[in-house]
Amino acid sequence: MNETYEQAALREIREETGLEVRLDSFLGIFHNHDMVWSNGDAAHVLSAMYTASIVSGEPRIDEESYELRFFAPDEIPELFAEDHIAALNAYFEGVRYPLLRENKLHEIFR
Repeated sequence: MNETYEQAALREIREETGLEVRLDSFLGIFHNHDMVWSNGDAAHVLSAMYTASIVSGEPRIDEESYELRFFAPDEIPELFAEDHIAALNAYFEGVRYPLLRENKLHEIFR
């Protein structure tokens, strides 16, 4: 609650990887229309995706993951979540939007 997309992204990255990052650009909002978790919970997931650079920290996994590593573009394993697939495609197509700070939105939408 009470987080911007950017704040949530930074928190999730920190919690799930142990890394502090700087968000560099916005890729977009992506949908996974039929997400089903292993416990049977289902939802329509909206994902705000960013590019980021590591600032500090040591990579580590949490209870939501079993492995964390970097891949060369030609070594990325097959993805199954439609929002992840769409975000990765956007990344490789060169999509990059500037970060919009919440307090600047009123200037854009006048």
